[in-house]
Amino acid sequence: TNGAPLPEEAGNNSYIEREVTKSNGADGTSVPFNFGKVTFTKPGTYVYDITEVVPVDDKDKIAGVSYDSSFYRVTVTITDDGSGQLKMDPADIQHIFGDDTATDAQNVTFTNIFTGKAEATLGVSKSISGRDWKDGEEFTFTLTAKDNAPMPTDGSKTATATKTAPTANFGTITYKKAGTYTYTIKETSTPANGMTNAADVTATVKVALNAESNQLEAAVGYSNAENEKAKFVNTYNAKPYTVEARKLFQVEKELNGRDWNDTDAFYFTLTGEGNVPMPVETTASVNRSNTTAAIGSNEQLVFNAVGTYTYYISETKGTIPGITYDPTVYKVVVNVTDTGIGQLGGETRYYKSIDANSYSADAEQDNVAKFVNTYAANSVEVTLNATKELNVQVGTRTLNENEFSFELLDKTNGTVSDTAQNDANGNVTFTLNFEKAVGEKTYVIREVQGNLGGIKYDTREYEVTFEVKDNGEGQLVATTPVYKLDGETVGGAQFVNTYTATAGDKVKFEPKATKVLTG
Repeated sequence: TNGAPLPEEAGNNSYIEREVTKSNGADGTSVPFNFGKVTFTKPGTYVYDITEVVPVDDKDKIAGVSYDSSFYRVTVTITDDGSGQLKMDPADIQHIFGDDTATDAQNVTFTNIFTGKAEATLGVSKSISGRDWKDGEEFTFTLTAKDNAPMPTDGSKTATATKTAPTANFGTITYKKAGTYTYTIKETSTPANGMTNAADVTATVKVALNAESNQLEAAVGYSNAENEKAKFVNTYNAKPYTVEARKLFQVEKELNGRDWNDTDAFYFTLTGEGNVPMPVETTASVNRSNTTAAIGSNEQLVFNAVGTYTYYISETKGTIPGITYDPTVYKVVVNVTDTGIGQLGGETRYYKSIDANSYSADAEQDNVAKFVNTYAANSVEVTLNATKELNVQVGTRTLNENEFSFELLDKTNGTVSDTAQNDANGNVTFTLNFEKAVGEKTYVIREVQGNLGGIKYDTREYEVTFEVKDNGEGQLVATTPVYKLDGETVGGAQFVNTYTATAGDKVKFEPKATKVLTG
């Protein structure tokens, strides 16, 4: 100003310009420059203004860069040291801003600010493996920056994924400098039952300057990506349904027809359909002391998957005399379902067989396989004997087959239980069949009074007593009959009829004679 000398390169101009360039360098790196040497020829005070030239036309401006509107006023004082030599005192530098505010400065520094920016939005993509989403279910994620990387300007450091919106974003992040920025995305919601939170995902944002547009551009990448977002997959694994075998497979025995014996034992077998969990011990037995049993005892059965598991319980046919074994087969169905809270559950139902190939559609009221065995002893045949003798007192009569009849009466009620006739040898036989153990029985044997000519019928009545009982081995047995007559034990029932022939009207003899007298 005011004719202060300029470097020689200024020529006749009242100013000199310098163009400052640099092809690369870190943010904030200064580029030194100067205007060349100025020659002072006489003492004085010289003032210089240094300003940054701002292009008038926007197209000539560097995109995204703000220009420094301040200027520096440098005052140079030249003095004569009295020895024939000019000297320069330290320059006075004033930094003057647009509002004419001035501050002392040590150096002339023009600062340009790059005003370009880039934006990026980080987000998550949530999915569940192993089950469907539940209504109202939410998963929360947090965003953490490394090395002071920029964070969302609206403070949205969390994102929430739901059933209806499984993808969610954090707030928008603004970048003003080129560089690589790293973030950690972490699932922070309390793990749902049966699931664990997915592993953290690293997000990387690379911000670079586009040389053509002089604008920042941001590129987002994830260590695990889905739908151009951070991929989080929670796998649902329900814990197995574990139950003691004895709680699933129970049997009960009912014995009809007789009381239990100390030696009675009945056995049952468990089988499974397909590859179902099975206990090591697949049989059980009951006896007089314990008429119920469980198969598999305390052994734990583990059901790892949802499904229907089918078992069968049947009775092993034994050889106890008189016992009819129950052919029923019980189908035991264990229906394993997912409770939805990380645990499989099971429900057991028993179905009774209708025939060899079908089962009742209705489950048993009690979850127990009830087998009913029936005891029945084989019948016993009791033979009672009598004899018929014909005592011929007058005449020549013989005993004929089926000539005389006899009755067998139940002494208890007087009813006729059987009738019989004699054979040619005089034998009389009554046959009784017993299907139950009736205990002691007494019968009366008597002859039916007939009307055969010359016959006097025997009117005696014999009592015969015996006992019918169950031998406990499936057979009724009878004791030897005891015959009594008039309360006295006799060897058997013997009936004696007498035969007496008498003359009839046609059998009359009238003696006749003729008397002759001669001589």
